[in-house]
Amino acid sequence: MKSPSPSIGRATLLIVISAISFGSISVLTILVTGAGVSLLTAMAWRYVIGAALLAPTVTSAAAHTVPRRRVIQLLLIGGCGQALITYLSLLSLNYIPVGPLAFLFYTYPAWVALIAAARKTERLTPVRITALVLALIGVTVMIGTPAERLSPVGVTLAIASAILYSVYLPALEHLQDGVPPMFATFLLVAGAAISFVTSALTSARRDFMRHRRWLLALPLTLAPIVVRAQAAPAAAVVAPPAAQQIAAAVLPLPAEFRADAKVLGYSGSAHQLVTLRAGKGPFICLADDPSAKEFHVACYHQSMEPFMARGRALRASGVVGDKVDSARFAEVRAGKLAMPNHAAAMYQLFGPPDAYDAASGTAKAQSLYVVYMPGATPASTGLSAKPAEGTPWIMFPGTPKAHIMLQPKM
Repeated sequence: MKSPSPSIGRATLLIVISAISFGSISVLTILVTGAGVSLLTAMAWRYVIGAALLAPTVTSAAAHTVPRRRVIQLLLIGGCGQALITYLSLLSLNYIPVGPLAFLFYTYPAWVALIAAARKTERLTPVRITALVLALIGVTVMIGTPAERLSPVGVTLAIASAILYSVYLPALEHLQDGVPPMFATFLLVAGAAISFVTSALTSARRDFMRHRRWLLALPLTLAPIVVRAQAAPAAAVVAPPAAQQIAAAVLPLPAEFRADAKVLGYSGSAHQLVTLRAGKGPFICLADDPSAKEFHVACYHQSMEPFMARGRALRASGVVGDKVDSARFAEVRAGKLAMPNHAAAMYQLFGPPDAYDAASGTAKAQSLYVVYMPGATPASTGLSAKPAEGTPWIMFPGTPKAHIMLQPKM
């Protein structure tokens, strides 16, 4: 069971204030640009001031523990993604009023659902379809009838920013994984600052340093950026006690292996695996990630640890998707990464966030059993490579990651 943060009340308050602050950005932008400051200049000063305010919060530990590749990725997504979304949405104010912009931009949850369905990462349930239809009907009403239609240019810019934001959010969620919230926020803001300053200095209208107009950007900066940064650590999820994590982590194992299994888990609000219990048995167990959306615990044979640890290290460095296995397979074939020359079991449990009941020490979760056999094929094992319910089959045949899948019910 996930453990709620003791500061959840403070986090909620800060998020509400942050939402109100972000809602004021469009109005403040109109006031600033109406005073003669170009949009690029206003955004440049907004993010420069924001980066300056956030810089003192960056600790040397955070700066040195986050891989350089991840730092560069966060700077780039801030400089490209955040900057582009901000510019497109606020540029639409030249064509449409604040109200329609806010309404059109906040259709992004609908676009998130559509993109997830297209990528087959999430299902479009009846509830989601209903919400999506209602959102689109609202957009149609807001755009207006043919007699009083909003500017197509403004509508296009607003919707484009919403779609970009729906793509930006999942990418940002992945890149922020394991990075201290304040440091991640600083990198995003710094990246956007670099992008806007460069654009402002190279634009035809160079008013970046003119008549102290940068002071007008202060209201655009202080509340939205600082409150958002403060809300992030406050909302951090705190890991359950070590004993609770250990009890849940070893549940997938047969009873005779549980007491001696090594357990890796989490401490406090840090999103980094630590050893919760040393073990002298043949298995290593991973506790449930308290920040994950679903309950998942796994125990694998110790001979698979080099392969598993290498995967965790690659993901922490910013490598994603199939590239993780591509890197590991290459290292195995080059003799740099050891793999067992025998069968090695892994036991797992999957379930909803509240699947584990700490009081009873049980979990209402789905079991999945895996037996790794590096290099195994259908020909060498007599097993099909096609998934089938109730019968074993082989996955990733012929690769270092080849394994037999044993799932009681699919």
